[in-house]
Amino acid sequence: MAIEYNLDAAPVMDAAAALDYFANRLGCDERFENPGFPDTAARKELQITVLEPTSYDDPDMTALLSADRLLSVTFRRAKFLSTDEATGIFRDMVAATAAFFEDFLEAKGVLSFQNEDIYLQRLDDSIVLSERLRGPDFNLDGIMDDLLTQYPAREVGMVEDLFPNQ
Repeated sequence: MAIEYNLDAAPVMDAAAALDYFANRLGCDERFENPGFPDTAARKELQITVLEPTSYDDPDMTALLSADRLLSVTFRRAKFLSTDEATGIFRDMVAATAAFFEDFLEAKGVLSFQNEDIYLQRLDDSIVLSERLRGPDFNLDGIMDDLLTQYPAREVGMVEDLFPNQ
């Protein structure tokens, strides 16, 4: 099973444009069309897919983001990477998500590990990183330092914490 990270964001483009945006940012030059499944962009370390769930599919997240549909980007990291490759691709995913929020100021959303631990969020006018990114598991050899100096970091919790009525 691959390691998946999810970005759920208010839609500022359609799924095809979002796939192109993140594929270009992350150097995913290979493209695959899968009839009956979402298109995929890939490189050795990573696969990206994008869905457009509706408020029926995800009522809590669409309500949180004040949207009737979402851009749901899945970053599927390869399992058998070296430590340097794994930390590098994770940093690139976080940086690409921050760039997305910088490029599309009206976008709001959450980057998480399998819709659990939040690593980056923009729910108002600011991008906030998880304080966990300062730790040795994520900031190996200071790989996250540039992002941690650019954006504030605090304890952001888990996706379920965003929905207090559950």
